[in-house]
Amino acid sequence: METDALAVQDGVGRLAQWCDATASRALHGKDFRQSVSQLLAEADAGRIKDQGRPVRAEEIANAIDTGLNDSSFFGPVATGIQRALQTGAMGDLTQLTSAKNGDYPLYRAIICQDIPVPAVAASQFPAEAAKVRALAPTLRGYSEFWDIASGCAGWPTPARWTPHQWRVPASFPPVLLTSGAYDVATPRPWAENVHRALPGSTLVRWDGDGHAAWPAHSPSTVAAEISYLTRS
Repeated sequence: METDALAVQDGVGRLAQWCDATASRALHGKDFRQSVSQLLAEADAGRIKDQGRPVRAEEIANAIDTGLNDSSFFGPVATGIQRALQTGAMGDLTQLTSAKNGDYPLYRAIICQDIPVPAVAASQFPAEAAKVRALAPTLRGYSEFWDIASGCAGWPTPARWTPHQWRVPASFPPVLLTSGAYDVATPRPWAENVHRALPGSTLVRWDGDGHAAWPAHSPSTVAAEISYLTRS
């Protein structure tokens, strides 16, 4: 969880740099992190609404974190933060929340099988929350992995998989891994760990923002993926 929190804080810094790079962009010349903190505080006070409903600060953090997954969302996120501060309305940021993702219930059901979290683990969450909040203060420690761990604790359907040491057979085919330098969903250290655990694997590291190189963020990485998938 700590690694993902650090990646999110890094991603926030990347978005702040993006805003400052061009005068026409929303929040240019503003303290981006302070703007986010102000928006979360407004939500705490019940002054940010979505069609009349008070919005929780965590919903806003969720929306911003989603936007960090793809640099094409940087503009809408920055504009959404600016407008929400001006109008008190969640506006277009709502579309980036998990609640507006029609596939999210399926994702949650699947990910809770992949990452089983026993109900007793919930007792550790307050201490863990304080730790990740200190590491990633802008979004108050929010990350996709925090959402997964806290949301899967005590999941009613028992997981059929339990964590264990990898046993890679000699016949296992070569694996291609790709990793963006500023991936807030699956940070680079995770890819490095998988690479070390898979003999004969190749890790293509691309220098960019977002979660996935495919289809447009890194042409060289996409070329490597096509070559891997189409080789005879």
